[in-house]
Amino acid sequence: MNSKLELLIVDDDTDFVTLMVAFLEHHDFLVNHAFTAKQGLDLIRQQQPDLVISEAFTQKLNGSEFIKSVRQQFPLLPVLFLSTQAEIADRIQGLQAGANCYIGKPFHPDELLAQIHALLRCTKRNLLPTPGSMSPLIATCDINDITLRQQQVLSFVAQGLLNKQIAQEMHLNVRTIESHVSSILRKTGFQNRSELTRWVMENNYWHTPVDPKTMSSSVQEMA
Repeated sequence: MNSKLELLIVDDDTDFVTLMVAFLEHHDFLVNHAFTAKQGLDLIRQQQPDLVISEAFTQKLNGSEFIKSVRQQFPLLPVLFLSTQAEIADRIQGLQAGANCYIGKPFHPDELLAQIHALLRCTKRNLLPTPGSMSPLIATCDINDITLRQQQVLSFVAQGLLNKQIAQEMHLNVRTIESHVSSILRKTGFQNRSELTRWVMENNYWHTPVDPKTMSSSVQEMA
C-alpha cells in the first residue's frame, strides 16, 4: 500500500502546474492535476485526494464555484486557494465559498508547503471546521496591543503581500518585516498568515488607520 499523501492541483496554467507538480513530488507527495473544474471534480471522485489546491479565477476556471461544488459533495476535503487577485473582496469570496486557506500569488514554495502540512495536520486531528460551522477566530490579544508599525505590516499581510514586497512598500529590510510578522503571530496566538488574514477580514482590521504623525513614535519598537 502506498503511504504517500495525494494532492490535486486544479489550475489551467500549464507552466505553473508543471512546476508545482515537480516541486511537490520532490517533497514526497503524489500529485494529480486538472485544468478545468469538471476534470477536478471527476478526479476527486476517482482518486479521493487528501487535499486540493485550486486557482481562484482564470478564463477557464471560477475557483469559488468549483470550491462550492467540492464542499457540497466532499464537505471535509481540505482546499487551499491560490490567486493573483489582490482585492480583499476576492479573498473573502474564496474563503466564504469554503476554502480552508488562501495564499496570494506570487508566493514562496516553502510557504505553500508549510500551509499544506498545516492543513493535513488539522485534517488528521479533525480540526478543520465543516461548512456552516466555522466560528470567528479569537486572538489572544486586542488589535490595540499590536504596535502601529505592526498594524501596518498586518494590513499588508492581509492583502497577500510577501515579506519582501512588504519591505519594499514600507522601505524596510526583509528581516525587520519577518520579525514583525513573527511578533504579530506570537501576540495573536495564530499559527500562520492565513489565520491572520482571516482574523483581519472577520474584524475589518485592514481599515485600521496608521497615523503617519504618530508612526515615528513607534520606530523604536521596530526589531
